[in-house]
Amino acid sequence: MAKICYLLQTNCSPAGIYIRLSDGRKIDVRAKTKYSIEPENWSTSKGQPKNLKNVERKKLNLHLEDLSKKLSDYYTDDNGKSVINTEWLKNFLNPPQQEGEIPTRLVNYFQYYALHKKNAIGSSTYKRNQVYQRLIERFEKETKTEYFIKDVNADFKLKFEAYCAKQKYAPNTIARTVKFIKTICYHARNNGIETHFQLNNISVKIKKVDKVFLTLDEIKLIEEKEFEFDYLDNARDWLIISCETGQRVSDLMRLGLKNSLTIRY
Repeated sequence: MAKICYLLQTNCSPAGIYIRLSDGRKIDVRAKTKYSIEPENWSTSKGQPKNLKNVERKKLNLHLEDLSKKLSDYYTDDNGKSVINTEWLKNFLNPPQQEGEIPTRLVNYFQYYALHKKNAIGSSTYKRNQVYQRLIERFEKETKTEYFIKDVNADFKLKFEAYCAKQKYAPNTIARTVKFIKTICYHARNNGIETHFQLNNISVKIKKVDKVFLTLDEIKLIEEKEFEFDYLDNARDWLIISCETGQRVSDLMRLGLKNSLTIRY
């Protein structure tokens, strides 16, 4: 009879939770799930979170129990048709996407969204889409978790905001990113992808910030300032060019003979 249990393979925090399937001497495979936990909150002897009176750990345990049942049914239905190995288990946990299939994993949906919105969004929105996608990739790497569209809920928002704050992102940047993630999820929902029931209630607040600018007199003072070192002169020149052209530093750094600025007065 098949036996299913959970275990941790590291003391690092947070630790990914592995699922193990064994049946006699011939089958003994394990693979990492999308779930993770602090090692001190895990019971090695019971193979489950400690203190199930804690709301979050109780919810995690329910997810693990549900996953165990689904794996048990999947294994029974297979009925010897497949070779039961690590790859088989990984395919159960994360079924390979079929060609033309709408992605259900959050980070993969960004490209799908950009592809189907290419005639409706500008180049700046497309670039922002890529920036957000890379941020999600780094967040997944940090948390050792693969997030799906249906995983975007209040708990996801809290973890994502905490990660961004740790990385020194500005509050409004974090809020705009969460807002864009919601847009991605709404687009996925309209394409028949399952979303979390909490999605509509995820809210963000954009704070009003003061706009900082230089007056013409201040720019003139900077322009006439003499510095002791050449690198400060260079920095001053780039600042003046930026003020006169309205270009960001990232735009100026890409300037070359093929994409030089044409300035008209």
